[in-house]
Amino acid sequence: MRGPKTPSDALVWVREAMAAGRYVPDPHFEKRCRQRHYSIFDAKRIVATAKTCAPYPEARILANGTCWRVLGQDSNGDMAALGVEAFLDSFGRQVLLITIMEAT
Repeated sequence: MRGPKTPSDALVWVREAMAAGRYVPDPHFEKRCRQRHYSIFDAKRIVATAKTCAPYPEARILANGTCWRVLGQDSNGDMAALGVEAFLDSFGRQVLLITIMEAT
């Protein structure tokens, strides 16, 4: 697998990739945004405010990377979670946005 192996490395990877615009929204992510009233701006805010990143073992690996759940605040200041896959390709470190939800 070509992705970060620890939560702290994953959070740095995800932050850098999102800030540089190296992210790809999966169709499932887009569906969840519509259903749950989130946007890409919420995803970016979650990453920017994240203090916690944990493995996301139930996620399906699509890009040969590693999956993580990032917890932070959405655009309204409410706690939310972003499911991502961090992976490496010929363009460098990337992030696949998998899902988004309220943090419980």
